[in-house]
Amino acid sequence: MDLLKFFSIKQNRINNFMFALLETLPFQDTLLVDAMKYGVLLGGKRIRPVLMYIIGKMFQVNLNVVDVLASSIEFMHAYSLIHDDLPSLDNDILRRGQDSCHIKFGESTAILAGNSLQCLAFNILSRLDKFKISNARKIKIILELSSSAGVHGMCAGQFFDLSLKNTSVKPFELEQMYLYKTGSLINSSVRLVVISSKIFKKKFLFSLEQYVKNISLAFQIQDDILDFIDDKNCKNTSVHYSNCSKTHTFPLMFGLQESQRKLKILYKNSLAYLKNLSNESIDIRLLEKLAYYIITRVK
Repeated sequence: MDLLKFFSIKQNRINNFMFALLETLPFQDTLLVDAMKYGVLLGGKRIRPVLMYIIGKMFQVNLNVVDVLASSIEFMHAYSLIHDDLPSLDNDILRRGQDSCHIKFGESTAILAGNSLQCLAFNILSRLDKFKISNARKIKIILELSSSAGVHGMCAGQFFDLSLKNTSVKPFELEQMYLYKTGSLINSSVRLVVISSKIFKKKFLFSLEQYVKNISLAFQIQDDILDFIDDKNCKNTSVHYSNCSKTHTFPLMFGLQESQRKLKILYKNSLAYLKNLSNESIDIRLLEKLAYYIITRVK
C-alpha cells in the first residue's frame, strides 16, 4: 500500500478514536476537558500511531487493540508537550503554529490537563482485557509505558535538555538527550504492539528496536533542520517563533550540511536493520517508506 494513503487512513482512524474517547469524559463543559482536547487534537502528524498500525499489521495484532495502544501513546505524548511548553520548562508560547495550551487556557489548567492525559493513558490500558488481552500482557504493557515515560525515558530526556542549557554540549550528550526525550516513547510505541502480538518472536526485537532508534534520532534531527530554516526566517520579522530561542540543536552545533549527512547515515542504518527482518520473510516495505518519509518530511 502507498504510505501516504496508509497515513491518511490511520491518521483519521486514530483522531476519530481519540475524539470519541475524549467525548466520553465527565465535565465536558469545563476548561479542563477543553484543554485536554486542545492538547491532543491540535494537529500532529501521528507518526507514532502510524508506526504502531504498521507493526500491528505486520504481526497480526487486533486493530481495535492497536487503537487503544496508539491512543495511550498519543495521550502520553500530548501530556509531555503541554508540560514541556510551560514557563518553568521550555517556555514556548506556540505549539504547531497555535497558542500553547498554557497560553490559551492558563498555566494551572494546562498542568491539570497534562496530568489528566497521563492518567487517561494508563486508564484505557487497564481496560484491555475486554479485547482478551491477558492480565500478564496487560501488566507488561503498562510497565512498558510507565518506564518509557518516566525517569527511565522521556522525563529523563527533558531533564537532560534543561541541564544542557547554557553549557557546552558534546555530540553524544545531544544524541543521548534526544534518544531519551523523543526516542523512548517511539520505541515504546513498537514494544506495546509486539507485547500484544501472539506471533511476534523475540529474535526480531533487536533489529526492530535498532530501526526505531535510528528513525527516532532522524526524526529529531529533521525537526532541528526545519526549525533552523524557520529560525532564519523569524529573525527578521516581528513574529515570535518559539524555536528561535533554542541553542542546542544539530544544525546550530554542527552546521546544516553535517546535520543532513547525519540524517542520511541514520536512514541507511535503519534500512540495514530492516534487512534482517526481510531475511525472515517479513514485509518491511511500509517501514522502509516511513523511514524515508521521516527524513524528507516538511512542517
